[in-house]
Amino acid sequence: MSTLYEVLHLKKTATTDEIKEAYRVMAMKWHPDRNLTSRHQAEEKFKEIGAAYKALSDSVQRSEYDEWLEAEIKHSSQPAYSKTVDMSEKDAESLFFESMLDLAMELARRGHAAAAITKALMALDCPESIAKVVVRLTFQQ
Repeated sequence: MSTLYEVLHLKKTATTDEIKEAYRVMAMKWHPDRNLTSRHQAEEKFKEIGAAYKALSDSVQRSEYDEWLEAEIKHSSQPAYSKTVDMSEKDAESLFFESMLDLAMELARRGHAAAAITKALMALDCPESIAKVVVRLTFQQ
């Protein structure tokens, strides 16, 4: 079984920004709308990625997980985190959307135009339909 860090392809020393970026990359890669031929596998991977991000991006949960992982590594060669983070596909979709919205808002704050932000999100493999909604919401605020 993989650690939460391995799910996001991170080292245990990853910063908050590195965790956020790794989540974005992995979520875009495994978004079910981008993997129509293997949708079930993509949905499962997408939920796993969302759960890992949810745990590692929360400082309290990450600290608990790190303590548990350290103890597990000392006692076992194959850690299997017992505190599961349940995440539905809807929750994973929501987390992905919020992440894209955060990125779009940051780009808008830096002065990028709506069309440029849409292209940037799509260049990061965000589905076009989601990119357009995110950009529309970004400029309504």
